[in-house]
Amino acid sequence: MNNELTHHGILGMKWGVRRTPEQLGHKTGNGKKGGGEGKAEKAGQKIRRRAGSMSDDELRSRINRLNMEEQYDNLVARQKSRGTSVVKTLLSNAAKDLAQQSLAKLVSKAVGRMFADKEKEFDINDYKDADLSTVSLDDLSKVAKWYSLQQTIEKARKPKD
Repeated sequence: MNNELTHHGILGMKWGVRRTPEQLGHKTGNGKKGGGEGKAEKAGQKIRRRAGSMSDDELRSRINRLNMEEQYDNLVARQKSRGTSVVKTLLSNAAKDLAQQSLAKLVSKAVGRMFADKEKEFDINDYKDADLSTVSLDDLSKVAKWYSLQQTIEKARKPKD
């Protein structure tokens, strides 16, 4: 006695191809045999109907849905713009700080080169507690130039309101 079971498929059947219940002739949910859906619904698209052919409840439901979708889109856009504005502000402030620091270093180097003696570099701290009667006119002019440049730098650093 042979206990083997073999199956070679159904005549006309293609391997890997599945048929829908409508193709098999089964009843669909609406009680009709075959495809009761329109082509647009099968393709995943919504069928648009004219407002005159819709009942009051259908029209009200559709309007509510469209209003909610619009509100949702507005909220998402607002959240994105908030995040973007925060990032823009942070980057702008960082760029301003970097520019101010770079300018201060450049001006400091320029002032140092302008007032540098061959023997000794100019340092304002050397004149902090100096007696003005003993300081030379040349050194006094260097201090005055340094002070006026510092005031110009401070004015440039202050944000304009």
